Amino acid sequence: MTVDEAYHWFERAKLFLRALQQGDFMATNLIGHPGVTTLWLGAIGAAAHRSLADAGWIASAEPGLERAFLRFPVALVTALSVALAYTLLKRLLDPRAALLAALLWTADPFLVAHSRLLHMDALLASFVTLALLAALVAFRCDDGEPGVRWRVLIASAVAGGLALLTKSPAVILPVMIGLLALWKSYRSQRFLRHAVLPVLAWSGMALATWVALWPAAWIDLPGAIASVVRYTATKVGSPHETGNFFMGRTVDDPGPLFYLVAVALRLTPWVVVGLAAAAYATLRRRSQPRERLIKFALALFAALFALAISLPAKKFDRYALPIFPALDILAAVGLTSILDFRFWIFDSLKAKIGNSKIGWSVVVLLLAANL
Repeated sequence: MTVDEAYHWFERAKLFLRALQQGDFMATNLIGHPGVTTLWLGAIGAAAHRSLADAGWIASAEPGLERAFLRFPVALVTALSVALAYTLLKRLLDPRAALLAALLWTADPFLVAHSRLLHMDALLASFVTLALLAALVAFRCDDGEPGVRWRVLIASAVAGGLALLTKSPAVILPVMIGLLALWKSYRSQRFLRHAVLPVLAWSGMALATWVALWPAAWIDLPGAIASVVRYTATKVGSPHETGNFFMGRTVDDPGPLFYLVAVALRLTPWVVVGLAAAAYATLRRRSQPRERLIKFALALFAALFALAISLPAKKFDRYALPIFPALDILAAVGLTSILDFRFWIFDSLKAKIGNSKIGWSVVVLLLAANL
Protein backbone atom coordinates (compact mmCIF):
# COMPACT_ATOMS: atom_id res chain seq x y z
CA MET A 1 0.00 0.00 0.00
CA THR A 2 1.48 3.34 -1.03
CA VAL A 3 1.60 6.40 1.19
CA ASP A 4 -0.66 8.47 -1.07
CA GLU A 5 -3.28 5.71 -1.14
CA ALA A 6 -3.20 5.21 2.63
CA TYR A 7 -3.34 8.89 3.57
CA HIS A 8 -5.32 10.33 0.66
CA TRP A 9 -6.90 8.39 -2.19
CA PHE A 10 -8.69 5.55 -0.40
CA GLU A 11 -10.46 8.02 1.85
CA ARG A 12 -11.09 10.51 -0.97
CA ALA A 13 -12.80 7.81 -3.04
CA LYS A 14 -15.17 7.06 -0.16
CA LEU A 15 -15.87 10.76 0.38
CA PHE A 16 -16.58 11.16 -3.35
CA LEU A 17 -19.01 8.23 -3.25
CA ARG A 18 -20.75 9.64 -0.18
CA ALA A 19 -21.11 13.05 -1.83
CA LEU A 20 -22.69 11.44 -4.90
CA GLN A 21 -25.10 9.37 -2.83
CA GLN A 22 -26.17 12.39 -0.78
CA GLY A 23 -26.48 14.65 -3.82
CA ASP A 24 -23.90 17.05 -2.39
CA PHE A 25 -22.18 17.69 -5.71
CA MET A 26 -20.07 20.58 -4.46
CA ALA A 27 -18.39 18.12 -2.11
CA THR A 28 -16.97 16.24 -5.11
CA ASN A 29 -14.40 19.03 -5.46
CA LEU A 30 -11.90 17.35 -3.15
CA ILE A 31 -8.52 18.29 -4.60
CA GLY A 32 -7.35 20.60 -7.33
CA HIS A 33 -5.45 18.07 -9.44
CA PRO A 34 -8.46 17.67 -10.15
CA GLY A 35 -8.14 13.85 -9.88
CA VAL A 36 -11.79 13.31 -10.80
CA THR A 37 -11.26 10.17 -12.91
CA THR A 38 -9.34 8.55 -10.04
CA LEU A 39 -12.14 9.48 -7.65
CA TRP A 40 -14.83 8.08 -9.97
CA LEU A 41 -13.00 4.78 -10.38
CA GLY A 42 -12.21 4.51 -6.68
CA ALA A 43 -15.85 5.26 -5.84
CA ILE A 44 -17.02 2.54 -8.23
CA GLY A 45 -14.70 0.08 -6.51
CA ALA A 46 -15.86 1.19 -3.07
CA ALA A 47 -19.53 0.87 -4.07
CA ALA A 48 -18.96 -2.63 -5.48
CA HIS A 49 -17.16 -3.71 -2.31
CA ARG A 50 -19.90 -2.32 -0.09
CA SER A 51 -22.69 -3.93 -2.13
CA LEU A 52 -21.09 -7.37 -2.09
CA ALA A 53 -20.28 -7.06 1.62
CA ASP A 54 -23.86 -6.05 2.44
CA ALA A 55 -25.10 -9.04 0.47
CA GLY A 56 -22.84 -11.29 2.52
CA TRP A 57 -20.82 -12.50 -0.46
CA ILE A 58 -17.48 -11.17 0.84
CA ALA A 59 -15.97 -10.33 4.23
CA SER A 60 -16.35 -6.59 4.83
CA ALA A 61 -13.59 -6.49 7.47
CA GLU A 62 -10.80 -7.75 5.17
CA PRO A 63 -8.65 -4.67 4.35
CA GLY A 64 -6.68 -6.38 1.58
CA LEU A 65 -9.89 -7.24 -0.26
CA GLU A 66 -11.17 -3.67 0.08
CA ARG A 67 -7.93 -2.32 -1.37
CA ALA A 68 -8.26 -4.72 -4.30
CA PHE A 69 -11.78 -3.46 -5.03
CA LEU A 70 -10.67 0.17 -4.81
CA ARG A 71 -7.78 -0.42 -7.21
CA PHE A 72 -9.37 -2.77 -9.72
CA PRO A 73 -11.27 -0.16 -11.80
CA VAL A 74 -8.01 1.74 -12.41
CA ALA A 75 -6.27 -1.49 -13.46
CA LEU A 76 -9.15 -2.29 -15.80
CA VAL A 77 -9.13 1.15 -17.45
CA THR A 78 -5.36 1.25 -17.92
CA ALA A 79 -5.44 -2.27 -19.38
CA LEU A 80 -8.28 -1.39 -21.73
CA SER A 81 -6.36 1.70 -22.82
CA VAL A 82 -3.50 -0.42 -24.19
CA ALA A 83 -5.94 -2.58 -26.14
CA LEU A 84 -7.66 0.53 -27.55
CA ALA A 85 -4.30 2.07 -28.38
CA TYR A 86 -3.41 -1.00 -30.42
CA THR A 87 -6.43 -0.40 -32.69
CA LEU A 88 -5.00 3.07 -33.39
CA LEU A 89 -1.38 1.97 -33.66
CA LYS A 90 -2.12 -0.57 -36.36
CA ARG A 91 -3.47 2.30 -38.49
CA LEU A 92 -0.41 4.45 -37.89
CA LEU A 93 2.43 1.92 -38.04
CA ASP A 94 3.57 -1.25 -39.71
CA PRO A 95 1.55 -4.17 -38.20
CA ARG A 96 4.66 -5.65 -36.59
CA ALA A 97 5.67 -2.34 -35.02
CA ALA A 98 2.10 -1.75 -33.79
CA LEU A 99 1.94 -5.11 -32.06
CA LEU A 100 5.43 -4.76 -30.59
CA ALA A 101 4.57 -1.24 -29.34
CA ALA A 102 1.49 -2.57 -27.54
CA LEU A 103 3.51 -5.41 -26.02
CA LEU A 104 6.27 -3.07 -24.83
CA TRP A 105 3.62 -0.83 -23.28
CA THR A 106 1.95 -3.85 -21.67
CA ALA A 107 5.23 -5.07 -20.17
CA ASP A 108 6.79 -1.74 -19.17
CA PRO A 109 7.63 -2.23 -15.46
CA PHE A 110 7.18 1.43 -14.52
CA LEU A 111 3.75 1.56 -16.15
CA VAL A 112 2.70 -1.82 -14.74
CA ALA A 113 3.65 -0.77 -11.21
CA HIS A 114 1.54 2.39 -11.28
CA SER A 115 -1.36 0.95 -13.29
CA ARG A 116 -2.40 -1.19 -10.33
CA LEU A 117 -2.63 1.70 -7.83
CA LEU A 118 -5.48 4.06 -6.96
CA HIS A 119 -3.64 7.12 -8.22
CA MET A 120 -3.56 9.53 -11.14
CA ASP A 121 -0.33 9.14 -13.08
CA ALA A 122 -1.06 5.85 -14.87
CA LEU A 123 -4.52 7.10 -15.83
CA LEU A 124 -3.01 10.33 -17.12
CA ALA A 125 -0.50 8.36 -19.19
CA SER A 126 -3.29 6.24 -20.67
CA PHE A 127 -5.68 9.07 -21.53
CA VAL A 128 -2.98 11.40 -22.89
CA THR A 129 -1.56 8.72 -25.16
CA LEU A 130 -4.99 7.68 -26.44
CA ALA A 131 -5.85 11.30 -27.19
CA LEU A 132 -2.57 11.86 -29.04
CA LEU A 133 -2.78 8.65 -31.10
CA ALA A 134 -6.41 9.35 -32.00
CA ALA A 135 -5.47 12.89 -33.06
CA LEU A 136 -2.73 11.52 -35.33
CA VAL A 137 -5.32 9.26 -36.97
CA ALA A 138 -7.90 12.06 -37.12
CA PHE A 139 -5.53 14.39 -38.95
CA ARG A 140 -4.67 11.53 -41.34
CA CYS A 141 -1.02 11.32 -40.45
CA ASP A 142 -1.29 7.68 -41.47
CA ASP A 143 -2.01 8.32 -45.16
CA GLY A 144 -1.54 12.06 -45.75
CA GLU A 145 -4.89 12.31 -47.52
CA PRO A 146 -6.95 15.53 -47.39
CA GLY A 147 -9.70 15.98 -44.87
CA VAL A 148 -10.13 15.27 -41.16
CA ARG A 149 -11.65 12.17 -39.61
CA TRP A 150 -14.12 13.99 -37.42
CA ARG A 151 -15.41 11.02 -35.44
CA VAL A 152 -11.88 10.02 -34.49
CA LEU A 153 -11.15 13.66 -33.59
CA ILE A 154 -14.14 13.64 -31.24
CA ALA A 155 -12.86 10.41 -29.68
CA SER A 156 -9.49 12.12 -29.17
CA ALA A 157 -11.26 15.03 -27.48
CA VAL A 158 -13.11 12.71 -25.10
CA ALA A 159 -9.81 11.09 -24.12
CA GLY A 160 -8.32 14.57 -23.78
CA GLY A 161 -11.16 15.65 -21.52
CA LEU A 162 -10.56 12.59 -19.33
CA ALA A 163 -6.85 13.46 -19.19
CA LEU A 164 -7.65 17.03 -18.14
CA LEU A 165 -10.04 15.67 -15.50
CA THR A 166 -7.20 13.55 -14.17
CA LYS A 167 -4.29 15.96 -13.79
CA SER A 168 -3.40 19.48 -14.91
CA PRO A 169 -0.21 18.59 -16.91
CA ALA A 170 -2.62 17.34 -19.57
CA VAL A 171 -2.78 20.97 -20.77
CA ILE A 172 0.05 19.95 -23.12
CA LEU A 173 -2.59 18.14 -25.21
CA PRO A 174 -4.28 21.26 -26.64
CA VAL A 175 -0.82 22.44 -27.69
CA MET A 176 -0.21 19.20 -29.58
CA ILE A 177 -3.67 19.33 -31.18
CA GLY A 178 -2.96 22.88 -32.35
CA LEU A 179 0.38 21.87 -33.85
CA LEU A 180 -1.18 18.94 -35.69
CA ALA A 181 -3.96 21.18 -36.98
CA LEU A 182 -1.39 23.69 -38.27
CA TRP A 183 0.47 20.89 -40.04
CA LYS A 184 -2.77 19.71 -41.62
CA SER A 185 -3.76 23.19 -42.76
CA TYR A 186 -0.29 23.78 -44.21
CA ARG A 187 -0.57 20.58 -46.24
CA SER A 188 -4.05 21.35 -47.50
CA GLN A 189 -3.87 25.17 -47.65
CA ARG A 190 -7.23 25.31 -45.86
CA PHE A 191 -6.58 27.10 -42.58
CA LEU A 192 -10.20 27.53 -41.48
CA ARG A 193 -11.39 24.01 -42.28
CA HIS A 194 -8.32 22.08 -41.23
CA ALA A 195 -6.94 24.22 -38.38
CA VAL A 196 -9.52 26.49 -36.77
CA LEU A 197 -12.58 24.22 -36.92
CA PRO A 198 -10.82 21.04 -35.69
CA VAL A 199 -9.22 22.89 -32.78
CA LEU A 200 -12.56 24.44 -31.81
CA ALA A 201 -14.35 21.09 -32.11
CA TRP A 202 -11.68 19.29 -30.08
CA SER A 203 -11.64 21.96 -27.38
CA GLY A 204 -15.42 22.09 -27.14
CA MET A 205 -15.78 18.32 -26.80
CA ALA A 206 -12.93 18.09 -24.28
CA LEU A 207 -14.56 20.83 -22.19
CA ALA A 208 -17.95 19.11 -22.43
CA THR A 209 -16.39 15.86 -21.18
CA TRP A 210 -14.64 17.73 -18.38
CA VAL A 211 -17.89 19.34 -17.21
CA ALA A 212 -20.12 16.30 -17.73
CA LEU A 213 -18.05 14.04 -15.49
CA TRP A 214 -17.34 16.43 -12.61
CA PRO A 215 -20.49 16.99 -10.53
CA ALA A 216 -18.95 20.03 -8.80
CA ALA A 217 -18.71 21.73 -12.20
CA TRP A 218 -22.47 21.31 -12.68
CA ILE A 219 -23.09 23.54 -9.68
CA ASP A 220 -20.20 26.00 -9.87
CA LEU A 221 -18.17 25.78 -13.08
CA PRO A 222 -16.08 28.91 -12.40
CA GLY A 223 -15.33 27.65 -8.90
CA ALA A 224 -14.24 24.24 -10.21
CA ILE A 225 -11.92 25.86 -12.75
CA ALA A 226 -10.58 28.27 -10.13
CA SER A 227 -9.78 25.41 -7.75
CA VAL A 228 -7.64 23.70 -10.42
CA VAL A 229 -5.85 26.95 -11.29
CA ARG A 230 -5.29 27.81 -7.63
CA TYR A 231 -3.98 24.36 -6.74
CA THR A 232 -1.67 24.25 -9.75
CA ALA A 233 -0.27 27.72 -9.09
CA THR A 234 0.35 26.89 -5.43
CA LYS A 235 2.01 23.53 -6.00
CA VAL A 236 4.04 24.45 -9.07
CA GLY A 237 5.92 27.22 -7.33
CA SER A 238 6.95 25.29 -4.23
CA PRO A 239 9.02 22.12 -3.69
CA HIS A 240 7.50 19.04 -2.13
CA GLU A 241 6.97 19.55 1.59
CA THR A 242 8.93 16.40 2.52
CA GLY A 243 11.90 17.31 0.33
CA ASN A 244 13.64 15.25 -2.34
CA PHE A 245 16.79 13.22 -2.91
CA PHE A 246 18.97 13.45 -6.03
CA MET A 247 22.56 12.53 -6.95
CA GLY A 248 23.43 11.57 -3.38
CA ARG A 249 22.07 14.73 -1.73
CA THR A 250 18.87 15.77 0.01
CA VAL A 251 17.51 18.79 -1.88
CA ASP A 252 14.28 20.75 -2.15
CA ASP A 253 14.40 21.11 -5.95
CA PRO A 254 16.45 18.43 -7.80
CA GLY A 255 16.90 20.80 -10.75
CA PRO A 256 16.51 20.46 -14.53
CA LEU A 257 18.49 17.22 -14.84
CA PHE A 258 16.19 15.26 -12.56
CA TYR A 259 13.85 13.80 -15.19
CA LEU A 260 16.66 13.04 -17.64
CA VAL A 261 18.26 10.84 -15.00
CA ALA A 262 15.00 9.43 -13.61
CA VAL A 263 13.60 8.48 -17.02
CA ALA A 264 16.91 6.95 -18.12
CA LEU A 265 16.97 4.77 -14.99
CA ARG A 266 13.36 3.68 -15.49
CA LEU A 267 13.74 2.63 -19.15
CA THR A 268 14.19 -1.05 -19.92
CA PRO A 269 17.29 -2.11 -21.91
CA TRP A 270 15.26 -3.08 -24.99
CA VAL A 271 13.52 0.30 -25.04
CA VAL A 272 16.89 2.05 -24.86
CA VAL A 273 18.11 0.02 -27.84
CA GLY A 274 14.88 0.70 -29.73
CA LEU A 275 15.03 4.45 -29.12
CA ALA A 276 18.62 4.56 -30.36
CA ALA A 277 17.64 2.61 -33.46
CA ALA A 278 14.66 4.87 -34.14
CA ALA A 279 16.85 7.96 -33.85
CA TYR A 280 19.48 6.44 -36.16
CA ALA A 281 16.91 5.46 -38.80
CA THR A 282 15.45 8.97 -38.72
CA LEU A 283 18.82 10.70 -39.04
CA ARG A 284 19.82 8.41 -41.92
CA ARG A 285 16.40 8.86 -43.53
CA ARG A 286 15.82 5.13 -43.59
CA SER A 287 12.16 5.39 -42.67
CA GLN A 288 9.08 6.31 -44.67
CA PRO A 289 7.85 9.96 -44.54
CA ARG A 290 4.67 8.84 -42.77
CA GLU A 291 6.69 7.00 -40.15
CA ARG A 292 9.02 9.98 -39.68
CA LEU A 293 6.05 12.27 -39.07
CA ILE A 294 4.57 9.96 -36.44
CA LYS A 295 7.94 9.52 -34.73
CA PHE A 296 8.46 13.28 -34.74
CA ALA A 297 5.01 13.90 -33.19
CA LEU A 298 5.60 11.35 -30.41
CA ALA A 299 9.12 12.63 -29.72
CA LEU A 300 7.89 16.24 -29.67
CA PHE A 301 5.16 15.36 -27.18
CA ALA A 302 7.66 13.56 -24.92
CA ALA A 303 10.06 16.51 -25.08
CA LEU A 304 7.40 19.16 -24.41
CA PHE A 305 5.88 17.18 -21.54
CA ALA A 306 9.30 16.57 -19.98
CA LEU A 307 10.13 20.27 -20.29
CA ALA A 308 6.81 21.29 -18.73
CA ILE A 309 7.25 19.10 -15.65
CA SER A 310 10.93 20.10 -15.31
CA LEU A 311 10.12 23.78 -14.73
CA PRO A 312 8.25 23.44 -11.38
CA ALA A 313 10.20 22.92 -8.17
CA LYS A 314 8.04 19.95 -7.15
CA LYS A 315 9.35 16.79 -8.84
CA PHE A 316 8.75 13.04 -8.65
CA ASP A 317 9.81 10.39 -11.12
CA ARG A 318 6.19 9.22 -11.51
CA TYR A 319 5.25 12.64 -12.89
CA ALA A 320 7.10 11.60 -16.08
CA LEU A 321 4.95 8.48 -16.51
CA PRO A 322 2.86 9.93 -19.41
CA ILE A 323 5.88 9.97 -21.74
CA PHE A 324 6.62 6.25 -21.29
CA PRO A 325 3.96 4.92 -23.71
CA ALA A 326 5.31 7.31 -26.37
CA LEU A 327 8.86 6.10 -25.71
CA ASP A 328 7.71 2.48 -25.89
CA ILE A 329 6.06 3.14 -29.26
CA LEU A 330 9.17 4.85 -30.61
CA ALA A 331 11.30 1.97 -29.36
CA ALA A 332 9.05 -0.55 -31.12
CA VAL A 333 9.50 1.29 -34.41
CA GLY A 334 13.26 1.29 -33.89
CA LEU A 335 13.46 -2.39 -32.95
CA THR A 336 11.36 -3.35 -35.95
CA SER A 337 13.58 -1.35 -38.27
CA ILE A 338 16.85 -2.97 -37.18
CA LEU A 339 15.73 -6.50 -36.43
CA ASP A 340 13.17 -6.86 -39.25
CA PHE A 341 11.23 -9.53 -37.43
CA ARG A 342 10.19 -12.38 -39.67
CA PHE A 343 8.51 -14.63 -37.18
CA TRP A 344 5.47 -16.37 -38.51
CA ILE A 345 3.12 -14.55 -36.14
CA PHE A 346 4.15 -11.17 -37.51
CA ASP A 347 3.93 -12.36 -41.11
CA SER A 348 0.49 -13.77 -40.40
CA LEU A 349 -0.62 -10.52 -38.81
CA LYS A 350 0.76 -8.50 -41.71
CA ALA A 351 -1.21 -10.60 -44.17
CA LYS A 352 -4.42 -10.78 -42.19
CA ILE A 353 -4.45 -7.63 -40.06
CA GLY A 354 -7.43 -6.36 -42.00
CA ASN A 355 -9.46 -9.29 -40.71
CA SER A 356 -11.54 -7.85 -37.88
CA LYS A 357 -11.61 -11.17 -35.97
CA ILE A 358 -7.81 -11.27 -35.76
CA GLY A 359 -7.63 -7.58 -34.86
CA TRP A 360 -10.10 -7.98 -32.03
CA SER A 361 -8.40 -11.17 -30.86
CA VAL A 362 -5.19 -9.20 -30.36
CA VAL A 363 -7.14 -6.50 -28.52
CA VAL A 364 -8.62 -9.11 -26.14
CA LEU A 365 -5.19 -10.70 -25.58
CA LEU A 366 -3.62 -7.33 -24.78
CA LEU A 367 -6.41 -6.55 -22.32
CA ALA A 368 -5.98 -9.94 -20.65
CA ALA A 369 -2.21 -9.49 -20.47
CA ASN A 370 -2.60 -6.17 -18.66
CA LEU A 371 -5.05 -7.58 -16.16
